Amino acid sequence: AHSLSGAEDTKQTFDAEVYNHPDFSISNYDNDIALIKLDKPVTQSDAVKPVKFQRDETADPKEAAVVETAGWGSLNNMGGRPDKLHELSIPVMERWRCGRADFYGEKFTSNMLCAADKRKDTCDGDSG
Repeated sequence: AHSLSGAEDTKQTFDAEVYNHPDFSISNYDNDIALIKLDKPVTQSDAVKPVKFQRDETADPKEAAVVETAGWGSLNNMGGRPDKLHELSIPVMERWRCGRADFYGEKFTSNMLCAADKRKDTCDGDSG
């Protein structure tokens, strides 16, 4: 369940150093990514695995491909945050649509991937 407050057999605790992307932009969240250096190795299991890192910039998922996202971000517009990790499968949207003024407009950059569903989406606190 990946609870922030509850005890879990798979929960591990670390001291960490966070390295934000040097070109991160708070105005549009461009380059909203960071590296985290842990003070000791992670014990891998079925519940704890490394994230696959996409190295080839030409290999973005195709339009309508389903991608996975997860986070402890807001569950609604009122800003409530969950205690347990939420996971979501959503389709990749057309890049031109995300750049429209009625979507993200100029905040959407070539460094970003646009994915959403009519009833499901990521929210404040899920990015990074």
